[in-house]
Amino acid sequence: MKVTFVFGAYENLGIEYLSSYLKLKGHETALVFSPMLFNDAYLCNPFLGKIFSHIKFLAKKVVKSEPDLVAFSALFDNYHWATLVAKEIKKISDVPIVFGGIHPTSLPETVIKNSFIDYVCIGEGELAFENLCIKIGEKNENIPLKNIWSKIDGEVIENDGLYPLIDKLDNLPFPDKDIYYSKSPYFKSAYSIITSRGCPYNCYFCCNNVLRSLYSGEKKYLRFRSRENVLEELKIGKERYNYRSVLFHDDNLITKKKSFFEFMESYKEEISVPYMAIVHPKNIDRDVAITLKKTDCAYVSMGIQTFNADCRKNILNRFETNDEIINALKILKEEKIHVVVDHIFNLPNETDDDLVDAGNLYNKYRPDRIVSYNLTYYPSTEIVEIAKRENVISQRLKMMEDDVSLTYFDSKGDSKENSVRFNSFRNLFSIMPFVPKGIIRFILTKKRYRFLSKIPFFVTGILPNIVRALRGKEIKANQMIGIFLYNLLKLGY
Repeated sequence: MKVTFVFGAYENLGIEYLSSYLKLKGHETALVFSPMLFNDAYLCNPFLGKIFSHIKFLAKKVVKSEPDLVAFSALFDNYHWATLVAKEIKKISDVPIVFGGIHPTSLPETVIKNSFIDYVCIGEGELAFENLCIKIGEKNENIPLKNIWSKIDGEVIENDGLYPLIDKLDNLPFPDKDIYYSKSPYFKSAYSIITSRGCPYNCYFCCNNVLRSLYSGEKKYLRFRSRENVLEELKIGKERYNYRSVLFHDDNLITKKKSFFEFMESYKEEISVPYMAIVHPKNIDRDVAITLKKTDCAYVSMGIQTFNADCRKNILNRFETNDEIINALKILKEEKIHVVVDHIFNLPNETDDDLVDAGNLYNKYRPDRIVSYNLTYYPSTEIVEIAKRENVISQRLKMMEDDVSLTYFDSKGDSKENSVRFNSFRNLFSIMPFVPKGIIRFILTKKRYRFLSKIPFFVTGILPNIVRALRGKEIKANQMIGIFLYNLLKLGY
């Protein structure tokens, strides 16, 4: 059985794990990769995106690989692109197509209705995917299967329950890095790894909110790999690919501090390359920051989202206090840890005053970069229901429900007021690390931030990121720019 995965833009750890698991079970895998130039969430230009789309070329490339099954991993952000490719494949081949990932998991009943999609896989995929491959090989796939939605003559067959979450992650084979690394040399520069599955928190805007609900009957949603297992993967990867840095993609690397300290001690001795980690304000203290510094942490990414405490608790379901956030920022900066923070705009009932307060705090404590996101109402997340209760349903939400392509970096579908607010403060937050504090205070006090709304984000956001990448501090940005330029020179092929 041969499975050809189709994915765009950047590395997908889910595909790598599925590929290695299927290979372990005797199947063959391949990847048709599209860089999605000018058509991803980070850099989107409709005119250039259309020039570099190569949809028909990709479809022919998929069919040429002679697959028995074609698999798409779909986030909401790439779902529209994936449907265009799948539709084109069906025009030239009757090969079965399956969609998996968080978007199909959130809306299986909607996704399966597409005539060019034969199966939808919801939830964790390894066991379900392998069983689907077996059933397709046996010509017995149109029966109720765990995790799988399918169709017989247009009639939808829902999944027959779910496989339990994989508890012992050490039993999984290491991810199939070669499936991506063969596509671009720049994937090898930073080794992406995940040491756990799940998240200890349940933010209402996040995919973990959907998955926690789906697996509500499970005793363990958050699961960990052993220290020995993670280090073994990193050592094999270092020997094989000679990577220069590591990207930890765990939703929160510092969940258990004792385990974190023990792991980082071994990491420093056995791996010893710069790394990036995603952290939570509640888990940052002096000992953690000192450990990050000693073990050559290049930077941390930390979600703040808002400084409105009531909104953070009741809208986002986050329970850290402003004091905890400020303390985390202060400690990280004092220990000279490069800090990237996430901030979400256009939360229900948000005002300019909320953003001015946030701007003043950011200006005082100065994270090295503030990444600004527009609130994206991902399907089946609790934030959608909250927005409906608060009667703040926007055109943006309606567009998402109609599968219109949106990204969390644009203001498409927002009211004029929300669009101006988003563009004004996004530009202000983007330039803040480069502008003297006194000037930022003046802009906020005199409410001059609205003049910034007309400045293209390429100037305030993209160019500064290129500068940061060239400085080498933000290793993920460095890798992404390398991949982008490599594929641009190849004209996207």
